[in-house]
Amino acid sequence: MGTLIAVGYPVAKGQEDRARNFEKELDEQGLRGDYEELNRKGTVTRHLRYYEPTPMGDLVLDIMECEDPTKVGRAFTDSKYDQWWLDYLRDVHTLDIRNIPPEQMPSPPSVVYEWKA
Repeated sequence: MGTLIAVGYPVAKGQEDRARNFEKELDEQGLRGDYEELNRKGTVTRHLRYYEPTPMGDLVLDIMECEDPTKVGRAFTDSKYDQWWLDYLRDVHTLDIRNIPPEQMPSPPSVVYEWKA
C-alpha cells in the first residue's frame, strides 16, 4: 500500500449534482485520458471521492493512494484538463486557487490518528 492523501472539500449550494457526478462530467468533457495520464505521472494508484451530506453543509471527501506523494503536486498549465479542474474547484468546492497567493495556499491535511492491524 502506498501513501494515502485525504482532503475534504465543501460543496457549494446548487452544485450538489456536479459533486455527485464527477466521473460523468469528466467523461462528458472528454477529459478521462488527461485525468488518467495525470494520475500515472503522479503515481496515483487509487482515487476515491465520497459525498457526505452534513447538517453544516455537504462535503466531498477526496482520497488518493499514491506511491510517491511528492509527485502528486505540480504546476498548473493552460491545458483543457487543468482549466476544467480549476473551474470545477472554484464552482463546486468554492476554492479559487487561481487567486490565492502561493504563500496563502492551504497546506495538506495532517494525519491526527492512524490504526493498523
